[in-house]
Amino acid sequence: MPTATEQPPKVSQASLLAATWSLFAIAVLFFLARIAIRLKISRRLYFDDAWASLALLILLGLALVLTVAIPSMYQVLNVGAGLAEPDTDFMKNATFYLKLQFALTYLYWSCLWAVKACFLSFYHRLTKNLKYCRQVWWATVIISVLSYIGAIITRRKMNSSDDEMSPKGPRLSTHPTAIQLDERSREIAVHQNGTIELAGRGDSTERILRGYEVT
Repeated sequence: MPTATEQPPKVSQASLLAATWSLFAIAVLFFLARIAIRLKISRRLYFDDAWASLALLILLGLALVLTVAIPSMYQVLNVGAGLAEPDTDFMKNATFYLKLQFALTYLYWSCLWAVKACFLSFYHRLTKNLKYCRQVWWATVIISVLSYIGAIITRRKMNSSDDEMSPKGPRLSTHPTAIQLDERSREIAVHQNGTIELAGRGDSTERILRGYEVT
């Protein structure tokens, strides 16, 4: 059995799935309540409702991709924690999870920025005929757009700078060796907008797979 360098998962697969879909259901209820109240009071929908709808659709995609990724993710984590031996499909499943990790990151960012756009659309109506407030609004829009583009470009450059973590899959061997802990991978990516990327699982996968890397 490989040397354990990771803590075993503190949450079971069933609990993670239950939390994911329960929170999504709560989001759907709040969204429906929002639309109902808007139609009852304003008797119409606005552009910010379109952004809210987009955010909900992206959140659905995020939940679906996470559901597909969970089995492979837990297999990788269990191997890293020394709880399981890597089977013949370990490298295939681990590479598949790494690919889904990129999709999860982009979906998470897109959902977050869609919610920001929803708020900005709402404040656009509030700042009508308020010159200074509208100028601040435009500055906020520009900063938000540039930060989203910057996050995407930065992520892509991080991917391209490390062949092992590219969407094409890591160049790995099926011969296990001691799993090496890469301390710099423990760093959490903090982006210019102040949000923190939950990159821990991806970094754990990278550290585990480096134990099977071609030397």
